[in-house]
Amino acid sequence: MTTLIDVLRTCAFFGVIVFMASYHLLAPWWRSEIGRNLMTWSAGALLLLSIGVAQQVFGAGAWVDLLRLAGFAVFGAGAWWRWSLLIRAQRDGRASEHLPPAR
Repeated sequence: MTTLIDVLRTCAFFGVIVFMASYHLLAPWWRSEIGRNLMTWSAGALLLLSIGVAQQVFGAGAWVDLLRLAGFAVFGAGAWWRWSLLIRAQRDGRASEHLPPAR
């Protein structure tokens, strides 16, 4: 089971890298709040996945706690930011329901 987890974690790690590189090269993600949130969320996932991948390659070390701290901080901030985007989108959607129809 450990080998399967290692393989899946490594595949996810490189999947996040490919997504971030592609999104950076193909879209102006820094121009929209949703784009910035996608990259923040992905960076947090990458940090958390990198813990296991780096332990596979280099073994355990004191750096693990620092990486874990950064990963949870970035991923958590991205999660709360994503929640705020959802609330604002829902609020804005309800406000537009009360507007008169466009002519």
